[in-house]
Amino acid sequence: MASELEDASQLASDLVSYVDSILPIELTEAGGARDPAIQTQWIPVRITETLESVLLLGEGHRHDDAAALVRVMVDHLIRFAWLLGDNSPPDRINSWKKDDLHLMKLMHGDLKALKAEGVDESPPAFNIETSVEFERAAYKAAKDCDSFWGPYMSPLFEEGTVNSFSGLYAAVFRATSAYVHPSLRGSTGFFTTTTTGGRSGKDFRLSRSCAYHPGIYVQAVVTELLALWIFVARFRHDDVPKILPLVDRVIRLTSKT
Repeated sequence: MASELEDASQLASDLVSYVDSILPIELTEAGGARDPAIQTQWIPVRITETLESVLLLGEGHRHDDAAALVRVMVDHLIRFAWLLGDNSPPDRINSWKKDDLHLMKLMHGDLKALKAEGVDESPPAFNIETSVEFERAAYKAAKDCDSFWGPYMSPLFEEGTVNSFSGLYAAVFRATSAYVHPSLRGSTGFFTTTTTGGRSGKDFRLSRSCAYHPGIYVQAVVTELLALWIFVARFRHDDVPKILPLVDRVIRLTSKT
């Protein structure tokens, strides 16, 4: 685990440095035109910030919490890739906005009824036209991402493995569900058998979690790279030479696990 975390941290540092080197970004295009895809560019930045949190938790031996946050990273990656993984991204983006505004309205009503503090103003009503149905099922969205982005991501992309969108989603969500929800598997790191006294298998010691989860830090780095690869392919073609060496390093990192 220590070696994996160290290797992932070294590579993650360079991925984060790339993001910091291009921020802040002015998002108004030439002539004042607005590209709807602009509204997705916050997602890889969020993924980057969460990656930093994952690594900090790992350094503090909080591996359960780190695993849960890798799940957050992958969830954001799949949505980002799906929104831009189409020949007509504005339609997908509008379907996402329409669905999200509907959920925000429902949330506002529920929180207001519960007299919860800090309730934001109700979201404004927009008439958003779209011919695309929003894909809420994350695994189906991930499979769509495999089909669209996979051919552009050789040699890192490998269908049917964790180096694909659907494989990464399935591996991370199944492996980390025990640390997001209360479960028997999630409890194992908190209990150790006593070394002296008592009957074997009957006596346990409760302590802070000593669990570790091989692969999660590598998966976090893969998630970050995939997000940045899409970001560069869609918005910053001139930065491709900066990303390709990082792709090679991620491939070498994944080959160790």
